Amino acid sequence: MDIQPCLKDNCRNLNTSTSTIDSSFLANFFTLILGSIAGIAPNAIIIVGIYRDRSMQKPTYYFMANLAICDVTLSFATLSNLMLIAIEFRIGLPVSVYNVSCKILAIFLTCWSYTASIQTLIIISAERYQAIYKPSKKLTAKRAKQLCFIAWSIAFLISFPFLLTSSIVQRDRKYCFPYSVYNGWAGIMNSVLFIFQYILPAIFMMTSYSLILCKLKKRRISPQHQESAMSKMLKRKTIYMLLTTTIIFLTISAPWALSLFVVVVMGQLPFDLEKDPSNPLIQSIIRSSKYVLPYTTLYNPIVYCIFNPKIQQLYFSRCERLIPRHHMIVAPRNQTSQNILT
Repeated sequence: MDIQPCLKDNCRNLNTSTSTIDSSFLANFFTLILGSIAGIAPNAIIIVGIYRDRSMQKPTYYFMANLAICDVTLSFATLSNLMLIAIEFRIGLPVSVYNVSCKILAIFLTCWSYTASIQTLIIISAERYQAIYKPSKKLTAKRAKQLCFIAWSIAFLISFPFLLTSSIVQRDRKYCFPYSVYNGWAGIMNSVLFIFQYILPAIFMMTSYSLILCKLKKRRISPQHQESAMSKMLKRKTIYMLLTTTIIFLTISAPWALSLFVVVVMGQLPFDLEKDPSNPLIQSIIRSSKYVLPYTTLYNPIVYCIFNPKIQQLYFSRCERLIPRHHMIVAPRNQTSQNILT
């Protein structure tokens, strides 16, 4: 399994007496740093903005904030691991400290935040489906917070075993692996993650949004109900926003999911598969999976900024410079931007 970039060459023990830094490692190192840092600032703006603006303290905005928290946590975990690499190279780390850091930062925290993102996306799609098909059941802010807590709780239960199984493994250098050897338990966990954290969520979310869009397009609105027609149009644009984030998430996460599948089928650890030159395709999948997760933190703020006027306001002139005015969705004067999210 390859949960996070630090599970690969980037978690090596860089003792100056036994290893040197090559150009490939430096390129990997700074690529991960760039992706992690770039993911923190825009998501932090969303979190702070929703916290400070009472008009944005609504259920859907809470879900947006929860996704932003997941992304910031993932970026923090990646940066923390990169800092550990640098410290290990300069002054060295006690084995016990390195092992605990491996368990908590390199494996558990990354898996926890990433899995919480998936759970939140599932909850959002289910909530949007209920809002369209059963509009009489309104989602309260309190219930939204409870659902966010449930998302993190489910993710914790899924990620907890890695606190027990992950460790430092000595190969040509020391590496941080979720398993010291590939065994039956490793196969089970990889299969569970592949099926229940990618395949089934992808089917559920894409089906939900497809049914929602069909429902919104099916009803014809008479001329006497123009306000209702406008409300439906705004709801449709919200679904497009959420569907866009879901598709991008699934696309960027595909190498990670494929690496899980490959590890189960081949019955080997990612490190061994990457070092085997007999199958270049598998090598490419394993290597690309090292870099995708930090960059899953970048796209949500961009999509929100394109589709949502309130999020646009959080970024002020940045959004206006990046997005042509005719592409920005502005709510009519007789409706608030909250109509877009109901």
